[in-house]
Amino acid sequence: MEQLSNEEKQLIKDFHLHLEADFYDNPDKSNVIVIRHAFTQQNKDQHIYEIKRGGIFKQDPEWRQLMLDEIYFDTPLHNVGIHQCLANQEKVNQIDFEVVLVSPLRRTIQTCLYLFQNHPNRQNIHFLIYPLVSEGLCATSCLAYETNSSLREKMNELAQSYNIKLDFTLLDQMQVSFMWQLKQVQDDKIQMKYKECLEKIKDEKEYRQFIIQEMTNSFPHFFENWELMFKRAQVANKEISQFIQKYPNIINKTKKLGIVTHSHFITCMTAKGIKHDGIADGIVLKNCQIAPVNIE
Repeated sequence: MEQLSNEEKQLIKDFHLHLEADFYDNPDKSNVIVIRHAFTQQNKDQHIYEIKRGGIFKQDPEWRQLMLDEIYFDTPLHNVGIHQCLANQEKVNQIDFEVVLVSPLRRTIQTCLYLFQNHPNRQNIHFLIYPLVSEGLCATSCLAYETNSSLREKMNELAQSYNIKLDFTLLDQMQVSFMWQLKQVQDDKIQMKYKECLEKIKDEKEYRQFIIQEMTNSFPHFFENWELMFKRAQVANKEISQFIQKYPNIINKTKKLGIVTHSHFITCMTAKGIKHDGIADGIVLKNCQIAPVNIE
């Protein structure tokens, strides 16, 4: 992989980024270890915008473009993000994982593979692609792109080079696999739209355009808003709790369940509720930061 360029080193300095992130808390305290994905291309462009404009202005056409432009479909890791993964490998290698649940988006799968590429037990860990822990449908960067075709092929190739096996079984069980994100939104009206999609939309390209239009109609609010993300996180926590019961080593905390996921979703899955401004009150992690979470 590419070494950091002088421009990227300056970017780290200008944006006050980190390569190695401290543990959010002692990982020994929990049965679940949550990891936020590393720095992405869209993260870079958002930082540039915030510095230039002195903050985020949601009605600004430039911000709108950052959230809705098709160039950000399923945004990949930036080279700085890859180096964050390398810098945090030692922390991950110290943790004995039984299972790692991974959001199906490109940046989370990449983060998982770069983080775990030298884990001493990586060939025995069950790396399960787990749709429920994906990011909320709030921007084109969060819209999965060719998850079951070219992306899967590329990620499997990378995984195999590190002697890691990715399990896509849960995605394969979806009725229409490219619509998996819409299917899991916790809203009756949106589920009606999902049923309409099944009848009208024939391919992934049409589906993406439909979701982009829904995001545009909702903007500057999220299509899958904080309340809906919080509801989905509660569903995920319940399902993960049931999943844990299959693993005595995780129950007695001799081994851990890992989750490689996203900032907003982590905030929702660790929240007790929604604040007065509509945002979940859970923890906020830096890129590639690791946090213990108890899911009983």
